[in-house]
Amino acid sequence: MRMLSTLAAAALVAVATQASAETYTPDPGHTNVRASWTHVGFSRQQLNFRTVTGTVELDKDDLNSAKIDMTIDTSSLDTGVSALDEHLKSADFFDADEYGEAHFVSTSVEPTSDTTATVTGDLTIKDETHPVTLDVTLNAMGEHPLGQFMDFYKGDWIGVTATGTIKRSDWGLDMMVPAISDEIDLFISVEMKAE
Repeated sequence: MRMLSTLAAAALVAVATQASAETYTPDPGHTNVRASWTHVGFSRQQLNFRTVTGTVELDKDDLNSAKIDMTIDTSSLDTGVSALDEHLKSADFFDADEYGEAHFVSTSVEPTSDTTATVTGDLTIKDETHPVTLDVTLNAMGEHPLGQFMDFYKGDWIGVTATGTIKRSDWGLDMMVPAISDEIDLFISVEMKAE
């Protein structure tokens, strides 16, 4: 009888744990994925990726169990200069016609405070996969303040900012290195809604 009670209790804990995890998806209007680099020492340039999809699975009581799976449409890149956009989408860089996507999947989340964490994951670009580390800040979690004005914002939300640095040559995007910097700084800001 005691064994049955223990098994029942364990099952209830497992169900409760599963129920406390939420799945969040990006709000396209408030998602910003930016990459910036040094242009031959004269200026700092940047691009934005306009189309980002994916999910974050998050348990508010166990942030280090978070799972992140995000996809960037590389053809959605935008520098504000159409000729540069087309060159970056070409086979010299992202080869967006052939590959089309960059994909990030987290492998570990290590909290560094109540609202910050170091997130490590695998980033795939052009069929090359390498680890990336991001410094992530949880800006807000809970009901969205705009929910009182617009139905779209009702429900559970999270707001996250992340930064990191990668070497583009790791993914074969090495044209004009080092005149145009190999190191690319990433800045990500996203509002995500619970499904």
